[in-house]
Amino acid sequence: MAKRAITAQPPPPALSDAWRLQRSSERASEFARILRAVNNFLGLMGSDIQAEWSGQSSSSYTDFLRGKVVLDPGPLLKATCPLPGHLVDVVIGSGIHEGGHCVKTPGWAVELLSKQLPPEHRQGRGYTLAHTIFNILEDSYIEDWVRKTYPTLFRYIQTTHQHYCSERWQKRIFARLQKQPSMETMLTAFIVVGVLHTPLPKDLRVNIKYRLRHLERIAIRVLSEDKPEERVKLAIEVWHQFCRWYPDGVAGKRARYSKTHLTHPCALEKRKKKLPQELAGAIVVELLAESATNPIA
Repeated sequence: MAKRAITAQPPPPALSDAWRLQRSSERASEFARILRAVNNFLGLMGSDIQAEWSGQSSSSYTDFLRGKVVLDPGPLLKATCPLPGHLVDVVIGSGIHEGGHCVKTPGWAVELLSKQLPPEHRQGRGYTLAHTIFNILEDSYIEDWVRKTYPTLFRYIQTTHQHYCSERWQKRIFARLQKQPSMETMLTAFIVVGVLHTPLPKDLRVNIKYRLRHLERIAIRVLSEDKPEERVKLAIEVWHQFCRWYPDGVAGKRARYSKTHLTHPCALEKRKKKLPQELAGAIVVELLAESATNPIA
């Protein structure tokens, strides 16, 4: 009996395919159009903050001090042009996520967070822990706000989650938590249950499940807190809980995060990615050459 030929199924259409009517084999043109699209989406969400490409970053973030959304070009750097639509969706999703921070997270909230910590923990690992917890809770809040307010734009965020935080990756986090329940792994699991809203596996140890259930309830409570100062209070509450769970985890003086940055929780790749200098210059030329009134495509 002759074997049937197996034909590969075409990939599902990307969300950005609907408006990317003009595509180019020139990387600078592609990057310029994507950046303009992100800025249009930010404006649609009510933000006057503009986006720019990061020269070197491991994640997209909002820089409140400079008033910029800094986009990580990592998913696009190794792709051939015209850039694949599903990777464009990932970057657009990161931009929309940061747009939620621009609209709903005031810059003073991180300063308030620092002031509510004990004086000895306003720097170093104590502050880093508080900032990370606040970031996770804030991400849960702003993504729920995007889902309710702009359901179509929220689909881009879901694509970003699928790219960075696959189901397989989430299972590895839970498995690692079973074997090595460190503070860092518990924080990552907090992202999985608090931002991605993934159900807990049934085979988790009782004490781990208890802690994650507690964090899950806090992440649900934060969704109804429209006042940033109330979300800061919840972050401090979780910070105290982590200090009780991991008393050695807040010792030390080295901090990883800037007080003016909020980073995307799902961009957890360790490797740094660099936007080539010549490409960065060419993108600027493209943006200057094209009218700001052009459609996003």
